[in-house]
Amino acid sequence: YGIDDISIKPTTDLLLSRTHPDDLEWVQQRYSNIVEGADFTEFDHRLLFEDGQTRWVRLTGKTTFGVDGKPKEIYGAVQDITEQKQNQIRLERAKALSDKIIASLPNAFFMFDKDGNAIRWNDELQKRTDYNGQEISYMNPLDFVKKEHHYRVKKSITKIFATGHATTE
Repeated sequence: YGIDDISIKPTTDLLLSRTHPDDLEWVQQRYSNIVEGADFTEFDHRLLFEDGQTRWVRLTGKTTFGVDGKPKEIYGAVQDITEQKQNQIRLERAKALSDKIIASLPNAFFMFDKDGNAIRWNDELQKRTDYNGQEISYMNPLDFVKKEHHYRVKKSITKIFATGHATTE
């Protein structure tokens, strides 16, 4: 929680006092649900420190119940996942950018892995082939090539995955 004094016990109140204002309402609701007996499933939220720094944390916990069925004790762990979240945000932004680029291509675009599994394609491929997305997801790249060109195209595909580049006409 950004506190160096190990004599200070981490509590729910301390955690809530550091919770980012944009997350506070739903985090409080989550705690209320747990206190009322809901399962304590792990969840992520942000903490805001006095110096203005924001950190992402993952809370994992367990609730023990008394004989009356009411929560007796709630205990858990808080893990700093800021680096993971920052990487996730960067990946989401990069994917959004590549999605825009792929969608804007004037020609059909199809990406597949070395086993021939479809990874991504654009709407233009669907328009030009009359296949829907589900159909394309099960297709092999050679399904889009005339049979007489399969050997040459397959050889180029193998070379692309081996060397990173190939050309064929």
